[in-house]
Amino acid sequence: MRNEPSGKKLPPKSNDRKSQMITNVILAIVAVLSLIISWYTSYTSTNALKLNTKVFDVSYRPYLGIEQIKVSIAQNVLAVDIAYKNFGNVPAKKVTISMNFIGDTNTKNLRPEHEPFLLFPNVYKHYNFVIQDKQNYLDITSGKEPLTFEMTINYEGIDSKKHYTKERQQYNHFTNTFQTMSGDAN
Repeated sequence: MRNEPSGKKLPPKSNDRKSQMITNVILAIVAVLSLIISWYTSYTSTNALKLNTKVFDVSYRPYLGIEQIKVSIAQNVLAVDIAYKNFGNVPAKKVTISMNFIGDTNTKNLRPEHEPFLLFPNVYKHYNFVIQDKQNYLDITSGKEPLTFEMTINYEGIDSKKHYTKERQQYNHFTNTFQTMSGDAN
C-alpha cells in the first residue's frame, strides 16, 4: 500500500508487485545456485582429501627390496650375500625374512634368519647362505642344476599396515650372478 500526501492509503502499483516478484525469483535462483556451489565445493574438497590421503599413504611408507646379490665361489663353496634395504621414507616395523629354495639344492626352505626387527630408511641388511655340498656346488656352478630362490620380506608401516615384497631369483652360471625372474609387492 502507498501513502498519498492527503494521508489516504492507495493500493500498490502493479509495477511494484512485478518488481517484488522478480526480486523474489532472482533471490530464489541465487539461493539455489549458492546451494549447488556449496555442494560442488564440498564434493571436490572431499575428493581432494581422498587423493591427498592416497598420496600420503604411498609417499610415507616403507618399501623393502633386494638391492644387490653377491656370489662368491671358493674351494667348492658357493656363498651368496643378499643385500636388501628400505627404499621408503619411514621405518619398517616387524620385518621378517623367509627364504624358499626351488629345486634340489641342499639348502631348501631355510627358516627366517631374524626375529622381527626394525629397518630404517636407506639402511642395508644382509641375508647370507652357503652351499657346501660338493656335488651340489658342481651341479649349480656348471649349470646342470638351477639354483632358484624366492625371498619374501614381510613388514609393517608406521600405521601397522602389513606389506610384503617377494622376489624370485635364479643363478646364471655363465655370469656368476642372479637374475630376477619375478617380483611382487604391496
